Amino acid sequence: MLADLVAVQNVINEHVVEPFDHTFLNKDIAYFAEVVPTAENIAVHIRSLLAAPMQETGAQLHKVKLIESPNNSAEVYCEAPVEPMMTLQTDVGRELATV
Repeated sequence: MLADLVAVQNVINEHVVEPFDHTFLNKDIAYFAEVVPTAENIAVHIRSLLAAPMQETGAQLHKVKLIESPNNSAEVYCEAPVEPMMTLQTDVGRELATV
């Protein structure tokens, strides 16, 4: 999978940096009016903001890591649907497992 790194950076700037930079999260970001802006919740929100736009660039978002301080960070992984590569069957046609 190839992706234009400039396009990836533009997506990050447009969807995360510009809306979040120099803001009071509780008041300026609608999502955090209802959700406490912990490092974990911020990372989850960033993941949801980036997933679709990142795919449009040809990249796939793997994880979001938010470092709040040297001693506090949060990582959230992005789940991608896994398509089965093969199905194992018995000699009578009963499916054993999908791998």
